[in-house]
Amino acid sequence: MDVRSFLAQTHDPAARRRNYQELVRQYYDGVTLFYRHGWGECFHFAPFSGRETVPAAIEAQHRLLVRAAGIKATHRVLDLGCGIGGPARSLARLTGAHVTGVTISPEQVKTARQLTRRQRLEGCCEVVLGDAMKLAYPDASFDVVVTIESACHMPDKAAFYAECARVLRPGGRLAGWDWIFTPRGDVEAERREHAEPICAYFALPALSTLEEIGEHLRAAGLSVVRLEDLDVGERRWFEPLARRLENPLSQVASRLSSTLAMMQRSGELLVRAARAGAFSALGFHVSEKPRATS
Repeated sequence: MDVRSFLAQTHDPAARRRNYQELVRQYYDGVTLFYRHGWGECFHFAPFSGRETVPAAIEAQHRLLVRAAGIKATHRVLDLGCGIGGPARSLARLTGAHVTGVTISPEQVKTARQLTRRQRLEGCCEVVLGDAMKLAYPDASFDVVVTIESACHMPDKAAFYAECARVLRPGGRLAGWDWIFTPRGDVEAERREHAEPICAYFALPALSTLEEIGEHLRAAGLSVVRLEDLDVGERRWFEPLARRLENPLSQVASRLSSTLAMMQRSGELLVRAARAGAFSALGFHVSEKPRATS
């Protein structure tokens, strides 16, 4: 990964929107191996109190998603922005549903398929290459659509949620959580100080607020069932990340690789913004597609 070239492009907001496919692909093709080594199969955060392990916190988040989305064994589930398929395989194991994951990264597809075969889950879980903004599936193809910290990569959030609604059957649910901008004071100042640097380092076109996500869901014709930031009280999602960043080995490694240096800096930006109250990785949402009326 040519980090210098990548960051030169991602520091331009217009380029992030215009070239989202290539930039997101470059990012995940470049960092997936490191993510997997440091974070396991599930590239996302979860509420964390410090009294549980990180894997236990992540599984608890998957169980919350299963309950909120109402996933059943008979359902067809679509996981958009699925990474290497960790959550998709977890949902399949927990429910018996058939889960299809979509990622824009060829490297992630390759790794996901290897892991799925190794875990003997080919019958209930598959990962395919695709752009979540332009899905190849017919209308009403899935009972449940989930998005796990992936909608933040979409250049047109309203169009993305409309696409989710299109492939969802009437009565089906869209559920998940996303990175959100949570300004507490001067919105534009906090956007410049916290949201924009995060977007630049992670190739995000922009960060939405929780309220904006709700507006997009309603505009897509969905009925909002639940909309909340799970980063409350002592459930601090960013503490495991902060501990990793402060580990001397991580700091040494970041001086040996430009990709690791970029990842170290990007993680620091997340923790700084979260501690300032301007960012959360846990903007949780559940919505339902109305049933057809006769």
